[in-house]
Amino acid sequence: MVNGLVPTRIGYTAGDLPTAFVSSNTEITETTGLGYTPRGLSYFDTSGDQQLIFTIANKIYRYPGNADISRGVAYTNGAFSFAQYREYIYACNGADLLQKSSTGAFADVASTPKLTRICAWGERLFGINNVASFTSGGTPYAARNYRYWISGIGNPEQFDAAIDSTAYTDDIKDDGGPLVACAVLRDFVVVLKRSGVYVIEDTGGPIFAERKVSDYYGCEWPDSVIELNNVLYWISPTRGGEVVAFDGTQITPISPALKRTFLDSRADYESGFFNGLITGNFTGITAATDGESIIWNALVLSNTTSGITSRQLYLNVPTGRFGYSELLTNT
Repeated sequence: MVNGLVPTRIGYTAGDLPTAFVSSNTEITETTGLGYTPRGLSYFDTSGDQQLIFTIANKIYRYPGNADISRGVAYTNGAFSFAQYREYIYACNGADLLQKSSTGAFADVASTPKLTRICAWGERLFGINNVASFTSGGTPYAARNYRYWISGIGNPEQFDAAIDSTAYTDDIKDDGGPLVACAVLRDFVVVLKRSGVYVIEDTGGPIFAERKVSDYYGCEWPDSVIELNNVLYWISPTRGGEVVAFDGTQITPISPALKRTFLDSRADYESGFFNGLITGNFTGITAATDGESIIWNALVLSNTTSGITSRQLYLNVPTGRFGYSELLTNT
């Protein structure tokens, strides 16, 4: 059910669905690199055809066909973030150089910072953090997880201001922890910490405007962030975990504490989205939308000696109603 986890720009319809999953696709077998969380990107290529790329372990695949489109040298990890800039797909994983692909395998983009998350922002590429030292404008910037990077205008692969004067970098020096996620909302970028939400705006000059929206709300799970109809939604760790919405002006909580929202009838187990006798891999939270509803999916350890639980939290945006489901796999 990969298409249930990877959203398209316009929602899934019969005409836009990827080619049906069939047995003729090459089987993918991974015996190493376990403990990963799959990620993906659904996009339209230059022919207008919908494509799907996804990660398993430390590799990137394209469906249909399940072709391995990783770079020639093995990646350090598989925690990828993807962004599309025109016909190019960029990827970063917080350890290796920025990756780029048009139709074939990904390859390193030389002389770029090692970013943890990226998003396409108009004519620029925006990224957060730098895992290793990187020099821009003649100044070396040490590895730091409070820094954001903005590429040159129309030059998404250049972050060195000495080469392209329209490139820019700065720290978000406020407290609240390292930078966790970034997302484009209309014509500005939203940057989230575990405790803190900030807006970066292009003022038309060499310096970008930075505005703090909140030092209370934040984000711990970067893939829980999703945009729908010009509103940004994500799961904030505040008050036991809650769904919040940001319209560009203010942040509004739209759920009660998720720890206490869903209770199982069994006396020995509470199956709330963040509950359970054994808590586990909440970094595995992903979000997708069909244009009306949002689904957050999480893989967590079960309350049994073996198996995992897949939990889904649903939000129907027009009605504001929530739903919940879970599936225990005892294998």
